[in-house]
This record gives sequence, structure tokens and C-alpha cells, in this order.
Amino acid sequence: MARLSLEPASQEPPPLHSFVNTTPIYLSFLETSVRQRIEAIPNSDSLLNPRSPSFWLTMATSPILPEALTSSNIPLLLLVLFSVNLLVWTFGETKKLSHIPSLGYSNPILSYWSALRFQIDPPGFLKREWATIPPNAKFVKVPNFSRWNVIPARPQYYADVVRVSDKHLSSIQAANEFWVAKLTLFTDEIGDNIQVPVIQNILNRSLGDLIPIVHEEAIPAFEDAFPFNEEDGQDEWKEFSISRPIMGIVGRVSNRILVGLPLCRNEEFVNANIDFAVEVVVMSHVLLAVPAFLRKLVHRLVSPIPKRFRQITAFTQPLIDERREMEKKFGEGYEKPFDFLSWLMDAAVKHNKSDRDTILRMMSVNFASIHTTSLTLSNAWLTLLAHPQYIETIREECERCIQEEGWSKAALDKMVFLESFMKESQRVDVVAAICDFTLQLSSQGDGDAPEGVFIPKGTMLAGNYLDAHFDKNAWAGEDPHAFDPYRFMNLQKETGRQWAITTTSPNILTFGHGRHACPGRYLAAQEMKLMMAYLVISAPVLLSETLTSSSTVLIVLSLGYVYFLAWTFGETKKLAHIPSLGYENLILSYWSALRFQIDPPGFLKREWAKVRMRVLVLAIEIPPNTKLVKLPGFSRWTVLPAQSKYYADIVRAPDKYLSSQQAVNEFLQAELTLHTDEIGDNLQIPVIVNTLNRSLGDLVPLVHDEAILAFDEAFPFNNNEDGWKSFTISRPIMSIVGRVSNRILVGLPLCRNEKYINTNIDFAVEVVVMSHVLLAVPAFIRNLVNRLVSPIPKRVKQITAFTQPLIDERRKEEEEFGAGYEKPFDFLSWLMDTARKYNKPDRDVILRMMSTNFGSIHTTSLTFTNAMLTLLAHPQYIEPIREECDRCIQEEGWTKAAMDKMVFLDSFMKESQRVDVVAASNRLATSDFTLKLSGSSESDTDSSEGVFIPKGTMLAANFLDAHFDRDVWSGEDPDTFDPYRFMKIQKETGRQWVITTTSPNILTFGHGRHACPGRYLAAQEMKLMMAYLVIKYDMKLPGSEGLKTTQRPRNLWIGNNCMPDPRVKVLLRRRSEASSVGL
Repeated sequence: MARLSLEPASQEPPPLHSFVNTTPIYLSFLETSVRQRIEAIPNSDSLLNPRSPSFWLTMATSPILPEALTSSNIPLLLLVLFSVNLLVWTFGETKKLSHIPSLGYSNPILSYWSALRFQIDPPGFLKREWATIPPNAKFVKVPNFSRWNVIPARPQYYADVVRVSDKHLSSIQAANEFWVAKLTLFTDEIGDNIQVPVIQNILNRSLGDLIPIVHEEAIPAFEDAFPFNEEDGQDEWKEFSISRPIMGIVGRVSNRILVGLPLCRNEEFVNANIDFAVEVVVMSHVLLAVPAFLRKLVHRLVSPIPKRFRQITAFTQPLIDERREMEKKFGEGYEKPFDFLSWLMDAAVKHNKSDRDTILRMMSVNFASIHTTSLTLSNAWLTLLAHPQYIETIREECERCIQEEGWSKAALDKMVFLESFMKESQRVDVVAAICDFTLQLSSQGDGDAPEGVFIPKGTMLAGNYLDAHFDKNAWAGEDPHAFDPYRFMNLQKETGRQWAITTTSPNILTFGHGRHACPGRYLAAQEMKLMMAYLVISAPVLLSETLTSSSTVLIVLSLGYVYFLAWTFGETKKLAHIPSLGYENLILSYWSALRFQIDPPGFLKREWAKVRMRVLVLAIEIPPNTKLVKLPGFSRWTVLPAQSKYYADIVRAPDKYLSSQQAVNEFLQAELTLHTDEIGDNLQIPVIVNTLNRSLGDLVPLVHDEAILAFDEAFPFNNNEDGWKSFTISRPIMSIVGRVSNRILVGLPLCRNEKYINTNIDFAVEVVVMSHVLLAVPAFIRNLVNRLVSPIPKRVKQITAFTQPLIDERRKEEEEFGAGYEKPFDFLSWLMDTARKYNKPDRDVILRMMSTNFGSIHTTSLTFTNAMLTLLAHPQYIEPIREECDRCIQEEGWTKAAMDKMVFLDSFMKESQRVDVVAASNRLATSDFTLKLSGSSESDTDSSEGVFIPKGTMLAANFLDAHFDRDVWSGEDPDTFDPYRFMKIQKETGRQWVITTTSPNILTFGHGRHACPGRYLAAQEMKLMMAYLVIKYDMKLPGSEGLKTTQRPRNLWIGNNCMPDPRVKVLLRRRSEASSVGL
């Protein structure tokens, strides 16, 4: 078969569908594999037609599905039902809209390819596909990743759509869907839109008074955005990127109207609002790319918006409080500030709204202002630069109008050529293709659309910008594809109709059209005209370079996508000799990867030693003597030892074949997250091994000194509080670890700077989150995705702002005092000495400090939190640990010697490491080689059997098999938590088993020559923190009163990463007798 489609086979596929045509052998194989299964289904003749949608649905829902789905695993079964429901919903919507022609494929599966083409190149897609629709079609549907969009086949029909009543077509619900507004714009709290009457009735009627204020703010805003030094000559050109500066200017002048002085000039406040505007757009796209039932979870895991709300609240709440206090103080004599916040506060009082509500509405208005105004102004400016012959004409008009009327609304209204120019830019420079929050309309109830076309409930209707803005019938007598800045001046003369920037029409949809057109467009238009006038009068500009054409970008992306598919299939083929867990088939392996991501322990337990279906063809059993298996992921396969004893052979493999460093770089996407392209030589490792680890005896008292204050601030009690108090522990534990670690890393006073510690914690979290985001996309677009969404570059700047002055200060003191300078006793000093030796810049030092902080905060926090929760789930061990800690500290003080004597605490925490798995330990094959697998503790390469490992293969330890291996933990139930386990093993074998001991069967700190070098400090910190915790506080889980054991809060799994649930709360109470050991 040439291709799978619902269109007649005689139609010639567009060129970019060629990747389908290059894989007929694979697609035919799929068809043959399925045919045997569906021949047994009654009345299945129609199912054997590969052009039928039911063919694909049968693949998804017939007994082809794996046997595991019929197991009693309820969570997995629910997930399957959700997934099937998602497919049925997609197919169901396709069926309900079958009477409306589609652009691209209408088949539920292949429509995703059309959706991808549309996302990459909307103009090209629409131009190519528009010719395929019937000439009498009134509507067509466009595929998206989560739904179909229905658009008018001709612009004139959009006016009919706009006229439909709100009871049938809701603009608000459409906006909520497009922006996923309940999560990004908090519309579940502010959905009544009481800010809209404030805009329409007060702000728009005050424009005459507001324009001089806008001008006053534009002057310093432009100067700050495009700075020229005194040494810059008047005739010299200076190059600037314009995207962020334009957003900064728009943010400032808009907030001069929204919140007034001085807050509108607070750089952090304006940047927070800009970041919020960008993040709403990014997160809406991210959330629309996942099924609806996962959106809340994805939002909680990756969205920066809640944090942005807290930042903006920190600026806005004091201003609200101050104004309310002034109003109380002066009563009727209080002259309210002339800005939007004051008007909105009055509306909030009238409608009994909270301050949070007011702040959320301010953020929503700021988003709309910054987003649309910045895009439209940037487009107009770039269009002007592309047509420089019009600059002087616009400049002359602006200067003349301002001389006559000053910087006022009257002057701006007289700038008719500038108005026509910017209106034409709106028409030609489309801001959004197909979808825009000002015009999308979704059905609330089944009804008949204009011309009798049936529109089912839930359908999304939208305007088609590209057809509307370039409609030859609308722009008769003129070439609609040509840019003509006089177009709207001429139209106004010919028709007598006003065509201003704010005029809406079915043929110019930037601000929407009809009763739901953007209410803030009048202020936006005045701002844009004023800023353009100021720009052309103040400075000449040139366009430095042109962008590559969209067709080139599309070709590169398409080739990259095809390459990605080919690479994935090629890797599957290269690893065919290694049995797989779950499906091995290229397509169905993604189903197994999804199951593993959601429930790794359950997936591995079910798949490890059972008979499985292999691509619907035959049953294959993993042989009992198998040494390696492969595990599917979204972007690659990972090879695991079939038994934990073989991991020792993987660890012993030379670095020239298996690289731990390259595996870490791949797993954490370290070139983008940890800057290993700059610091990949790991010069900090010898500093840790040779200096820090040998200084632990002197460092532990410093850790204790910092822990006292850190615990008091993380778990605050008032002087008279003696009862139980509830705390979430995830962030406080990270804060404590961050402080005690940085007491060693950077010393006093920086280790106690809350902003510095929080920035390092945020960096640690963001490295993990961004690594998962980047691994979920093809490698060729990771740089782009990182640039678009990563907060890490900002973190580097923030941490540099704290660390660079400290480095400068120490270097200055060293120069000043020479040999008499006593260097601070911390990691930064040792690293600066190493940097000097190897001629490394200060940025290198700072990046290495950040990398060390990440390793310290991430692993130490997770491991300690796990141990704390496990102890709370087994409260019978609290008193024995407390007694041991109390005794050792009375004998040795808060020292390393005391920590080393705490053998029961050590055994308890080692057992927690074993049971409470944290993360994976990987190796990456750097060349083709044969891996010898003996399964012995010592190398036996001569007699061992070899398995071929292709270059690029990722090998990892199987934590769940290693940590619970019954052969290793013989005589003991490995599934049972036994805090005495390692004390017993140490007595029986004479081998030391402490927290820092590595083994192929306990891999929290890795194993072999690449085991974590900082684990010795981490172990001392964790034992000291646990000792301090049990001595200083009584503690329990909520609801555990009187129970010997209680249910431990479940950890969260994300692929092969496991972490405590950050929502978990514990109860703490200060102990009066804690002072006996010097707390």
C-alpha cells in the first residue's frame, strides 16, 4: 500500500508526506501481523481495509493488547481505560465531524501527522491543503494534537459565526480551552471578568488623560532598553536584539497605566510580568500536548506560573495595603491614584473580591497587554525596517502632528499614514494562525451554524487568519499579498468607512471581531502609535540581517524528524539480540515505555520473568540464562543486567568502552543543564576527594553549628509553643541541606543568605525537570526547547550575582595581605586555588560550585527525607536511635567521632537506602564492543560469555532487582524493612557496611571507580541532621497515634527516578530535655 488515508488513492500526496511513502514494508508488516488476529472476529471484512478508521481502532482495542492489561493491577487498568477512552474520544469527534471536509488526513492516527505539519508551517500547510476542499464547502476542519478546529472555508462565513448567540458558541470557554486558562490564568477564580467593564467604562474613556503619562514613561523605557554610552558617537550604529527590549518597554508603559509610579519602573516587577506572559503561552502549548487528565499533574511538575504569582504578589500586595491604609487614614480627603489598580480595587470592593482576586486580574490584564501589544509592535517595526522608504514619510507626519498637538491623543489621532501603515502590518504580519483567544468560539450545545451546517457540542470554531487577511474578494483591485501602507487610507477615502488600528473586521482578526473583540485594543493602539512615533523621531534604525525562509526551516525540521524515526528503528534493530521487557515493536514499545514511566516497580515485577506477546506474532519467553535485557524509553532503549550480579561486570568495563560521565551527561542533558561543555573535565572531583573528604573531622562541627539555626528556621516554634505542629518537609529539608552544605562550600555569611540558598535549590530542581523535558523531545530540537523554556540561564546569572563578589573580595584580600592572608576554610577557596593552577576563569569556578551544589542538595535531600519518613513509619525505632545518638554525643560531642559511633543509626539509614530507591546508575557505550559477563565479584574475562554492545547503548543498573535480590540477602526477607540488617551482616561477615559503602546491590551512591565522591560528607551531614532531629523533636505522621507501625507515605516515580511526595506533612513537637546534649 502506498499510504494510509481516507482520501481517494488517486490524490497525489503533498511532498512532505514522503516519509510515509518510504516505509511501505514496515506498514505492510503491521497490517499482516494484525490480519491474523482480526480474521477471527465476526463480520470483520471491513476491518481488513487499511483505509478504514476502524482498522486502527481494532489495533488499539482488540485482544492484541498485552495480557498484563487483564491483571488485577487497578491503577494500570485505569490508565489503559483512560488511554482507550482518549482514542475513542478522538475517533468519536472525527466521526461526529465527518460531514465537514478536513485539511490533511482525517484518519484518527494519520491526522497527527497533518497536525505536526500544521504546527511546523501553518501558512504552507493551509496553502497546500486549501486546494483539496470542495468548492461549495462552508467549513473545513484542521487537525490539532488534542482536537479538531473547525474554520470557515471563506472569510465571509466568519461573520455568521460571530453573530451566533453565546448560548450556542462561547468565546470565554474557547479562550479557557486554548490557554488552558484554569491552570495558566486562574480563570476558575476570576472567570467572571469584572475587569472588562473597568477597561471599557473607565480606562478607555480616560485615554486623553493617559497618553501624556504613556509618553513620559516611554522616554526612560526606550533609553533603558536601547542604551547608548557617552562614548558612542552620534553617527555610529549600534546593534540590538529587539524582542525582549520591546516587551520591556511595553511592560513599563502599560504598567504606568496599570499600577503607576514607582512600581512600573521596578525592573524585577516588570520582568516577572513579562516572564508570566511568556510562560502562559509556553505552558498552554505544553498542556495542550498531553491528555486532559494528565494536565494538572504536568502543570504541578513543570509550571513556573505559581511561583510567578508569588513573585508578583510580593510586589503588588504591599501597594494594595498601602493604598487601603491611606484611604482609611484620610477618608473622603484621600485622592486615589489615577491608575487601573485603583479602579479595579473599587470594583473588587463592590463585588466583595479578595486581594488575591485583584492581583490575579492584574496579571491577566498584564498578560494580554504585553503579549499582543509586543508582538504587534515588533511586527510593525520589522516591516518598517524591511521597507525603509517609508521611514521618512512617517517621521515627517509624526513630527508635524506633535508640533501641533504635543504628545497627546489628538496628535496620535492625526497620524493617518502611521495608522494605515500599522493597520496594513496587522493584516500582513499575522500574529496567530487559526487560533487566538479573542476569536475562538466553542459550542456549548448542539445547534445549527449558519447555512445549516450541524455543529456538535464541544466543537472548536475559529477564524482563519491566513485566508481572511489575504482574501482577493475583500481586497478587490489590490494584490492582497503585496504590502501597501496606503491601503487603508485609500479604502477610507473610497468607502467613507473608518479603518483605524482598532477597527475589527472578518478580514482583519488581530484584535478579534464582534462583541468579543479585545476591549483593551484602544489603549494598545495608542501605546503602539506613540512608541512607533517616538522610535522614528528619536533614532534611525536598520535591519541587521534577514531570517531564513520558513521553507528552509520546515525542510530541516522534517528531515530531522525522519532521521529521529530512522534512528529509533535502527537502534531497535541493533539491539534485536537482547530480549526486551514489554513490546519490542517500534510503535508498540512506546506503550511499554509509558507503562514503565508511570509505574516502574510494577512494570518491572510483571515483565521480569514471564511469557509475553511479541508484536502480535508469537509468544517468546526470556530464557532463564539471559544476562541482559532492554527496557523501552521514549527516546532510546536502556540495557539492564538480568541479574544484579552482572552489574559488577558492567562497572569493571574500561572507560574507553563504557563511560559513566557520558551517561550522566545524557541522562541529565548536562551540556544544557549543568554546562558540562564548559566544565566537563571535572576538576572539582580531586578537590572533593583529596581536600574536602580529608577535612571531615574539622568540618563536622561547622555542620552542627549551621544545623542548629537551619532547623530552627525551617521548623519554627514560638517560645510558648509546646504542642504538636504540622509541617510539610520537602522544601524545608532541602533548605537545611542547602544551608549546611553551603557552610562547607562557601562559608559564612553567604550560606545564610536565603535568596542564595533558594536559588541553588531551584537550580537543583530545575536541572531534574529540564532533563526530563529535554529527553522527551528529539535531540535535534533540544537546544531550541532549552532556549525557549529553560530557567537555568537565569539561575546562573542569579548565583553569579552572589558568588562573583565573594570571589573578588577574597582575591583582593589575598593580594592585599600576601603570605599573611589566611584563606577561608571552605570548598570555594580550594576550588579557586585549583582554578588558578589550571588557568580557569571565574565563570568556570561558579559553574563548578553550582554543579557541586546540585549533587549535594539533590541526592542528600532525597535520601534524608526518605530516611525520615521511613523512621516515622516505624516509630518503635525512634527511641533506640535517640538513645544511641544521645550517648555518643555525650561521649564525643558533635564531632565526626560521635557520628562514626552511631552504628544503629548508620544501619537504619543504610537499610533506608536499600528499600527507598532514589535514582539510577548508568553507563554509555562509546564504541562497539563485546561485554564479558561472568557474574563473579572478580574479573574472569577468559571464561565469561560475551554480549555485543553497539556504540551509543545506554546501560543501567536495575535498582529494584539489585536492592531486593533474594540470593544476596539470603536468610532475610529482602522485601521487609529491617534496620538491624547491616549490623548483623557486619558481625557475620566482618565486612564494613556503612552508608558510604557501595555494592552492586545498593546503588544509591553508585558503585565502582565512578561512585559519588561526595558521599562521605553527605553521610556525615545526614547522620548529624538525623541525630539533631530525634534529640530536638518528638515526631510522628498524622493519624499514627498509638500505632507501632504505620503506612509510610508513598514515593512518586518518574521513570527510573523516585522521590518522596513533596506534599507529605509531619507533626513535630519540641522536646524539653533536648538541651542536655548542647542543642
